[in-house]
Amino acid sequence: GLSGQPHSGPDIGGFAGNATPRLFGRWMGIRAVFPFCRGHSETNTIDHEPRSFGEEPASVLSSRPSGMIPFLNILLYNCIALVGLPA
Repeated sequence: GLSGQPHSGPDIGGFAGNATPRLFGRWMGIRAVFPFCRGHSETNTIDHEPRSFGEEPASVLSSRPSGMIPFLNILLYNCIALVGLPA
């Protein structure tokens, strides 16, 4: 990536506080533009994992196109395996 860190991404749902099911679904929807991201949260909050939010995140995700994922995987592979340089 432009930052020189091709394998980086955000904590899905944010780290502090509790995300709503809809907000968590939207966070999961932007995962397509990051090579890596994870659900992560601070102590004493809801786990930021899809199973913690019921069906709503799945319905938000199913409406998102995922056609860029193979392309982004190729870019990540090129950055790390072939040249070791940022894209």
